[in-house]
Amino acid sequence: MASLVAGPSFGHPAAHRRTCQLLAVDHSLAAVEATRNTLQAHQVTEVDVIAASLLGPLVDKLRGSVDIMVFNPPYVPTPDEEVERGGIASAWAGGYRGRRIIDRVLQLLPELLSPRGELFMVTVAENEPQGIIEEMLGFGFLGRIAAARQADEEALQILHLWRQPAGLDTGAPAPGQ
Repeated sequence: MASLVAGPSFGHPAAHRRTCQLLAVDHSLAAVEATRNTLQAHQVTEVDVIAASLLGPLVDKLRGSVDIMVFNPPYVPTPDEEVERGGIASAWAGGYRGRRIIDRVLQLLPELLSPRGELFMVTVAENEPQGIIEEMLGFGFLGRIAAARQADEEALQILHLWRQPAGLDTGAPAPGQ
């Protein structure tokens, strides 16, 4: 599931408006329905829940307007063929190093995020989150491990990426620090 906050210019001709759109995207129709039911049960009406594969038809509309992206990808290392299997396996099957889907989203990041956009993504040690941070330096992003926690046998880490501010070297602090 990817949750996105698209900033003032998303879908609005007047970019000066202080509005945003909240989107939750998943390729699983069951996950989409469960999310809608949960939001409805808590009387949350401001979120659009969309079934799409990796933002599919939304990429062009979202280009440069995502301020915050929260991404819980299928991160478990599995044989690559499990990634395409479908069904419940698609919720966890991440392919080689658990990175097949993660890497596809990271490729979209430079065009999706707004100039102040940030990504928060769930990873496990096998995904090599520190390596992701180093790889994304080449695309103008800085990063850090924002949180870490053990959940049964999984060592979860929240990876936080943001655009490197112009004129600052890679030692710049994270937004809000």
